Amino acid sequence: MRAVLKSQSDLWVTLIKQIELNPKSRDDIPPVLRGLQSLFADKDVRDEVLGVLSRRILPGVDRTQGRPGIDFWQRIVLGVVKFALNCDYYRLENLANHHIAVYQMLMISDVSKKRFSVQTLVDNVSLLTREALDEIY
Repeated sequence: MRAVLKSQSDLWVTLIKQIELNPKSRDDIPPVLRGLQSLFADKDVRDEVLGVLSRRILPGVDRTQGRPGIDFWQRIVLGVVKFALNCDYYRLENLANHHIAVYQMLMISDVSKKRFSVQTLVDNVSLLTREALDEIY
């Protein structure tokens, strides 16, 4: 089943509002993740963004069937990280699989050991088109 947004009720998933980000870091990732935390905290805006993506990405697809994959929230996180850092899919794969805060932002439990391949990222993040981002903005 394709999901728009997974529930954070999983016992092992870190709540997005509880992800610790170093406020003194000079790295480019913490400010991006803080922005995503703010987006997630504002339910109305978050629902509007997820609605835009569900209309724009694969319209007409039956979301009740199919195999589980990357949900829309994970696409937002990965797409925003990729666009904000202007990184390639290889760096994005490294961040998604090995950067603790990014992994937590994807709402994946620490015990699941889920990993993203470069091809999975290409197939899913590339669906986040410039037109979709313009509509969100």
